[in-house]
Order: sequence, then C-alpha cells, then structure tokens
Amino acid sequence: LSCDNIDRFVHFLRLCHGRSVPKESNWLIAPALFDPGKAVGTHRGNANIVSLRSLWLDFENGDLPPAEFAALFPQYRMVITNTSNHTAKKLRYRVIIPMNQSVTGEGYDLLYANIIQRLKDAGYTVGTMKNSSAPRSGLDTRKRPPSSLFKLPSQAHIPGDSFFHDHNETGRTLLDPMLWVENSIVPIQPEYDEEPIVDIPLGPIDMVAVFNATREWRNTPPDHGGEGFWRLSLTLFKLGMTLDEIKDMLEIEAEHGRHPIQRKAQIK
Repeated sequence: LSCDNIDRFVHFLRLCHGRSVPKESNWLIAPALFDPGKAVGTHRGNANIVSLRSLWLDFENGDLPPAEFAALFPQYRMVITNTSNHTAKKLRYRVIIPMNQSVTGEGYDLLYANIIQRLKDAGYTVGTMKNSSAPRSGLDTRKRPPSSLFKLPSQAHIPGDSFFHDHNETGRTLLDPMLWVENSIVPIQPEYDEEPIVDIPLGPIDMVAVFNATREWRNTPPDHGGEGFWRLSLTLFKLGMTLDEIKDMLEIEAEHGRHPIQRKAQIK
C-alpha cells in the first residue's frame, strides 16, 4: 500500500473501518515492506523485511482503556480502533503509531521493547504474570515480530461498540524512531532478587551494543548456533537487560537462526 502522506494513510484506515465484514473474510495488512528475494526459504519472514513506517500494537482483554494508552504518549499521533471482537466489557483494540521515517526490523523490535517498558512503568503487567495483583495491559506480544500480519480495521461484531480515534490533537507529532533509539527507556534494574552472576552496568543500556550483538548472532557460522545464541544471551545480560527482556529478545532472535525450534528450546 502506497500513500503519499500519513493523512492519506489514516484516511484509508478510516474507510476500512467503515466496513462490516466477517473476521475470517477480512483482508490482512503487514506494517513491513518485504523483499521476497532477500532471504532463502522465506518470502515474508523477518529476514525479508526492507523497512517499516508504523508501529502496530494489539490489546486483548486487558485493563488498559484505549484513551489511557493515548494519554501515556501525549506527544505522538496515533490511531486507536476496535478489532472485530471488541466489546465494551472485553477490550480488544489496535494502536497504530506512524513514524516520521522508516526503520529496520531491529529498530522496530527496539521501539516495541520501549513501549512494553512504558506500560510497566505505568503500573501495568505485560504478558502472563502469576500471582500479580497489578492491572493487565492486555498487550498481545505474540504480535511483536515486525513480520506480523493484522486484520484491516472494520466494524465490531456489535456495531455500537465500534470506534476509530485519530489522536492528532495540537501538540502531537509523528514518532521519531531515532530519538527513541538514542534515549531508550528500557530499564537497567534487575526484576529478580537473585545475586547477579555478572555486574550490571549503571546508566542507560547501550542500544548500539545490543544491535551489534544481534548482528553478530545472525552472522553466526553454521554448526555454531547454540554457542552463538548463548553468547548473545550473556551479552544482553551484561548490557543490563532483565531476564524477562532477554527472554523476549531471544524469542525474536531464535527466528533468525538456522534451527529456530532448537534455539527456542534453549531459551529456558
């Protein structure tokens, strides 16, 4: 889909939202632009991504109202709309945050990680948290990979519960991904009481070092996947990531290995 500016892109989304179509018949859209010839054995995987220009987030059955999410990021333009199964009692909605420039798949991963941390800072849990009394964000992290597909906006099954909000109020502007990379809010404090096996650095996480570590892992020679994956995990820990953040990162990076199933089994 090619739009000459963000306003026309949002207009397209709004037109799609006006349709009443069964979920199974709705068309799919990906945030990413793919090059089918960029990787061997896959046409629409993470390795085929050329660039992304907007961040897509799905929320299901959480305690975070759409308006409150918008209030957490008052400086950025965003579209928040219902998904097909949304009801007033069971929140299911999507957030689309356009950016002022394109990013790579790795950059998209970093932006997503910062969104997760902002939700945690606001007091919401992300993912399955046992024995937690904190409110749930409802963020569906299964849609975190930048190659994910999403249903186009449409009316909810209960039309009266449908909504489409273009948060473009005065003071909001397009998200600058490079500014986020340079001022990452991913935390440095460990979330566990165990003694760390290495010193955790004080200060912001060096995201350039994170990018270099993932690039080195993706270039691991054949037959050294297990060793390279382990080395990546240690590097992320030394850079100050928490165990939960490392796990999330490894889940994504496993897909870039020659044997994703083996790498995922290695994460625990």
